[in-house]
Amino acid sequence: MSELESVKKSSEAKPSVKSDNYVTQNRQTNINGIIQMASFNPNLLTPQHILQLQRTIGNRAVLQLLTQKPVQAVEQVKEEEEEPVQGKFETVPINDDPSLEQEADVMGAKALQFVPQLKQPVIQNQMDFAQTQKKEIVQCAKLNLRKENKTISGVSNFPSRPTSNLSGTQGQHLTAYVTFEDMILNNVRDKDVPGAAAALVEILNNISELPGMKLKSAQYLIPYIKSTISTLKTNADDAEKIGECIDTILSIRNKVPGTAERGTGGGHGESKYSGELVELETVLQRKEWKKSWDEDRVEQQCLYSMWRLLDYDPSEPKDEDDFENIATKTLTHFLTLRMAYPATFEWLTQRKSYLFTYLEANRDTSGMPFPRLKPKTVDLLRDYVHPKL
Repeated sequence: MSELESVKKSSEAKPSVKSDNYVTQNRQTNINGIIQMASFNPNLLTPQHILQLQRTIGNRAVLQLLTQKPVQAVEQVKEEEEEPVQGKFETVPINDDPSLEQEADVMGAKALQFVPQLKQPVIQNQMDFAQTQKKEIVQCAKLNLRKENKTISGVSNFPSRPTSNLSGTQGQHLTAYVTFEDMILNNVRDKDVPGAAAALVEILNNISELPGMKLKSAQYLIPYIKSTISTLKTNADDAEKIGECIDTILSIRNKVPGTAERGTGGGHGESKYSGELVELETVLQRKEWKKSWDEDRVEQQCLYSMWRLLDYDPSEPKDEDDFENIATKTLTHFLTLRMAYPATFEWLTQRKSYLFTYLEANRDTSGMPFPRLKPKTVDLLRDYVHPKL
């Protein structure tokens, strides 16, 4: 696996400084317009509008807008005097910290009371309208199509990283964010546009089954999952709309509870491990194994890379609830790997090569997760995760 070449990220994903300034101004203008619309009548908001507001002003401010009476407008301030919207509202930190979890669940439950008021046909019609307005689209992913057969060669112009489950900060991702982008790329590459749409529907269905989606604080995401699935099915042959849906999918996945925790650990070369896994996934999907590759060496490097995409160092659990918290986050990593690298995951399974077996044999290797857990606890994690895959 050491012979695998690094996969270069498309230069199209890096806009110029001039473009960044234009995008920032456009985004601010769009947010101001959405806030004014919400102030006039919250029922006019589409799921995309609400997602944009959550990215910018936080869950608590969004809930405040949704619960106010129509025509109680937020005062319009002259553009030259306007402060950034982010500074005007207090955001709600949502994570698995016990002191915050109850508040997060309450906020999620309250938001649920208002989002369902937008009936499904209305949601679909308004989303379709919003997606046709170029002013609403700051940046969206692009499916790169081959001229000869209109199949997808790759995905470029991935959006800037959306807000995570921790309002106001990215926090420390457990499973690396780049894995979510790989999840998109590896499921649409070499398919035609309708095939890509169907694959993305399956991704959304799988996201809805992640452990974090069972929490009350995640229920506000369900309407967005359903409306995005509807958009994908209705516009299965529209590459541009599918690109817009990719942005929404990445935003949804990054907001699933348990995705990130408070703290700043910094990166540790995740793109390198991601690149190696994407190359292996491509080879396995196309059934074009390279003669120079030794399967045993590739297998070991693959297992190492998959663990390196998990940045998680919990302390030894004190009780069953503590263990359950660690176990569900570990299971989420496995399920995300299976979504992101499906052919590779299946290849390892057929070879009876398991991630926990590798971890148990390499606990002292630098960069491995769970360094503070006892061997017996790691065994219990394995017994918890494997039956649920």
